[in-house]
Amino acid sequence: MNPACFHSFFKGMPSIVLENSHLRCEWLPGYGSKLASLIAKGGSGTRELLYQARTEKLTKPPYGATFSDYDLSGFDECFPTITECAFPGELQRSTVVPDHGELWTAAWEVLASSSTEITFRARSQAFGYQLTKSIALTDNRLTSHYQLTLLEGRKELPFIWTPHALFNPGANTQLLIPAHMNEIITVTDHSGELGQQGAIHSYPRTTAANNKVVDISKIEDRSAQNCEKFYFTSTLKPEDQFGFMDDQHRVLMTVDTDKVLYLGIWKNQGGYMNDYNFALEPCTGIYDSLYDAYSNNRCATITEGETCNWYFVMQIEAL
Repeated sequence: MNPACFHSFFKGMPSIVLENSHLRCEWLPGYGSKLASLIAKGGSGTRELLYQARTEKLTKPPYGATFSDYDLSGFDECFPTITECAFPGELQRSTVVPDHGELWTAAWEVLASSSTEITFRARSQAFGYQLTKSIALTDNRLTSHYQLTLLEGRKELPFIWTPHALFNPGANTQLLIPAHMNEIITVTDHSGELGQQGAIHSYPRTTAANNKVVDISKIEDRSAQNCEKFYFTSTLKPEDQFGFMDDQHRVLMTVDTDKVLYLGIWKNQGGYMNDYNFALEPCTGIYDSLYDAYSNNRCATITEGETCNWYFVMQIEAL
């Protein structure tokens, strides 16, 4: 089909869609500009790549909501933190940055659209910034360009951004990670295999806490009933591609490593809320908390008069 952009509804909420012969991509402007659905065409047929919640209708969360109380599906924008924390800086410690940031609950404006591109914008009065993202669909590639600016009166903004995209595991799903990234640090582990926060392991194979040798690059079956979050201890390089593959598709990602240096992995194999999904989270700061990242000089910062730009690309290949 020819490329097209049109309005629709997704689980009871207004949506905007980009579609061509390779992909169908559907966003919810009023719900954080969430990419609610990403359908790949070709190969063995159409397939929803993003994890879908069991609910038939979505409810827009209020500002400051706890992420796990709402729709744990799709691709949300996490900004300017991942976990709830105090805003960093001596004068800001009484200000709380909401769980998973504030933009996933915000209504975004649709500034422009065409048959191949949509531009969204969100503004934060609480933290004094504006974030614009322009998304282009070209063949089997989805390219997002972000532009961050400060509003009048804001002198500085430290931030963590990550694309919180929860994927559906397929048959024999395996992470594709650059070879030089061969060590991880545990952030969350509901299974005990990777140990407590701060535990270091080799990647992809390591010896778990129970002395079992495990391949961390593979997504286990839901029956494993575990959940893990970890980061790679080395940073991304400009030429790096990362992603995953299964028996049907290969998904490759690239980022602007001038701004997006770090890579985290979320693997929920039935151990958290009985969901079954995983995420690759390239991000501008670690580990999850903006306050901690800023304290350890491990987050991005924009100052008055600057414009901060970065990109994120996903390419979906049928096998």
